[in-house]
Amino acid sequence: MKDSKYYTCDYCYEEFLPSRRRVQKFCCNSCRSKAYRERKEADVVVKPTPELPKNFLQNKKNKNSLENTKSKVEQMSFQGVGNAALGTLAADGLKSLLTKNENKPLTKGDIKKLVSEINGRFHEIKNMASNNMGQKPFYDIERKEVVYRWIK
Repeated sequence: MKDSKYYTCDYCYEEFLPSRRRVQKFCCNSCRSKAYRERKEADVVVKPTPELPKNFLQNKKNKNSLENTKSKVEQMSFQGVGNAALGTLAADGLKSLLTKNENKPLTKGDIKKLVSEINGRFHEIKNMASNNMGQKPFYDIERKEVVYRWIK
């Protein structure tokens, strides 16, 4: 049996017959969303404007005194730049000292050395079987594929 009691909308204060018992506070979705927007606008806090320095109005000689008043965070000094540079150099030096050679990235010289160790264009593949004619497998570095050749 449906409830025949009328409820009052919390937004527009009109009476309505609820479709859901004891949980419906608004007569329609538009009243519900308007009430939500009103609540959210009331929750917004207006931030106070920052105060001017006490001597701002007294200092009439320098019209740009507001521009000259900077906080410690905004000011940059040579000491700060020097400290940052020294800190970076110290961190990089420690990192290079504590990193093992096998964990360091390859350089162009390392790659050239590796290529020269391969002795030319073809590199023998030792863990692959020979083909039917007895030719050994080699990796062709220029064409980037496996080829079979006779051993000299």
